[in-house]
Amino acid sequence: MRFCLTKTIVYIFLIFMSGFSRAAEVQNIYKIEFGSIDIGTMIWTLNNDQEKYISKIILKDRGLLSVLYRFSGEYLSVGYLEKNKFISSSYSQKWQTKKKEKVVKILFEDKKTINIILKPRETEKLRIDFTNFEKTTDPISSMLNIFFSNENNFTTIDGRRVYKMKKVKNKILINDYYNLWADHSRKDLEYIVIERGKNKIGFPERFKIKNKGLVFSLKKINS
Repeated sequence: MRFCLTKTIVYIFLIFMSGFSRAAEVQNIYKIEFGSIDIGTMIWTLNNDQEKYISKIILKDRGLLSVLYRFSGEYLSVGYLEKNKFISSSYSQKWQTKKKEKVVKILFEDKKTINIILKPRETEKLRIDFTNFEKTTDPISSMLNIFFSNENNFTTIDGRRVYKMKKVKNKILINDYYNLWADHSRKDLEYIVIERGKNKIGFPERFKIKNKGLVFSLKKINS
């Protein structure tokens, strides 16, 4: 099953890439700060031809703090558009530090999550059946829906948690949060604040993310 899922994700990615010769590509580069400390960069790319899309996020440490804490992350969402909504077909993420590496792969079908692969493999039992949730999508697609339509009617799943991302004014609230594997209801991601600047839709100029009680700021540097 794992081999089949991985092979399917690669196949979907190649099929989607073959149709992107005329797609519009948008790339946004953000500086990541904790307080006044520059800790890294985020590059967020979106390829979109009005029928299908590929969106990729790359995170990389930088600055003086990288000597003490090195990290990198890659997040990839592949999907299609339906009535201007971003709907995921597959999602993968890889998070790496000096001491550990975590990989997540998710496959969707008919707006439902059908399989998840975690590396390292989760030793805890699955406490919530993710296949029971209607209208699920990945975190990147949820954010894109908010950026480009100011709403997100999907349940977000990232491989370890499910939750709702709802925009209220300039803040994205995290509600209906459940851990798939852990036996507690503690949530790390609390909210996201977006500052659009002149544009009412599309990628914002700034983010503020509160995660695990810490606030991180992201500012676009390629305007």
